[in-house]
Amino acid sequence: NEPPISIGVDAERGQINGILGNTGNLADGSIPIWAFRLPAGPSFRMDSTKEGLFLFKDLPVSEYLVFADPPALDSYSLAGNQQVVDLTKEPSSNVEITLSPLNGVSASGIIEDIEGKWIPFAWFTAPDGSIHPTDLKSGEWRFNDVPLNGQNWVVSAPGYYSQELIISNDQPASKPSISLQRLPDTDIIKWGDGEVIIPDETIANITENHIGLENGWVWGEGSNRSPVVLSTTEAEITLLSGQFALERLSGNVSWFYLFMGQAEVRSQSTGQIITLKAGDMVALLKQYQLTAIPYVPEIVSALRLTEGVTISPVWKPSQADQFWDRAAGLGINAAQIVTFITYFIAVPSVIIVPWLLIRRRLKRHKFPGGKNE
Repeated sequence: NEPPISIGVDAERGQINGILGNTGNLADGSIPIWAFRLPAGPSFRMDSTKEGLFLFKDLPVSEYLVFADPPALDSYSLAGNQQVVDLTKEPSSNVEITLSPLNGVSASGIIEDIEGKWIPFAWFTAPDGSIHPTDLKSGEWRFNDVPLNGQNWVVSAPGYYSQELIISNDQPASKPSISLQRLPDTDIIKWGDGEVIIPDETIANITENHIGLENGWVWGEGSNRSPVVLSTTEAEITLLSGQFALERLSGNVSWFYLFMGQAEVRSQSTGQIITLKAGDMVALLKQYQLTAIPYVPEIVSALRLTEGVTISPVWKPSQADQFWDRAAGLGINAAQIVTFITYFIAVPSVIIVPWLLIRRRLKRHKFPGGKNE
């Protein structure tokens, strides 16, 4: 007899059964719970019961990022962890989101450049090495449960010098703005009355009105009769006007965000075309249907926390370092500068020292009456 053949059939729909742990501080309140379908959305939202229970039914079978709404947790001075649930392995899955009390100080503010311009991609690196991204649309940031003792946090953004920020209980927790200075190697493309920013960390092929992004970040706002065209291996994006941000990093999902205006997105692999309106975002994936979903700060923040993306700090050089950098830019090396300084000191000495010796000798041969010997 032939051995039996097993044929696995995946369920088309699934559900997530969840509970919030340590809900003593909720006082019979409820917390919104998010379930984001990985990798490209959409998201689902529901409120927990007063006992901390929640249930997502009739979900497409996929992986989901599940988390409690951070602003709602803030109102109860609580924090919660994120969980990834895979319904492809278990169509009916259980998940527990552990809540913990906040004991430290809170800090908040906004990041912009020294001219008050928008910086969408920015991160804080905490003393323990954890990464905390800012909100893409507004540049706002907020941290809770910061240790009471003063600690140095590092603020970094592609295309800008980094800064240190000390957060402690004896200093103001609110920072109205953190102003970052743009790096000199950052590429700026004029876009009507606005501009498109291409940081030095970005790898891109740039021609007039076209940016082929290989890796990194591009953002801008403006308008022009000629459209700006952004392309990756996954998609081509055409804009006449608006405010946008595009991120494409190796190993992560590429995302295009549109905050103002309208954009046309075409899949490079399938030819599918969709139109995005203000407040939409879309994941750019090969052989994957383009789907516009609403920009939700809580969702984007949760996704960026799972990626843990940041860049190495870039510190503004000292005056001495800037001098040597300018000299190197002019093709002058250190040996040439030292030689020049040596000549600068030596040549006057050849003239001044003999003159002083002659003058001293003449003074020695004068009589008190002022007549020469």
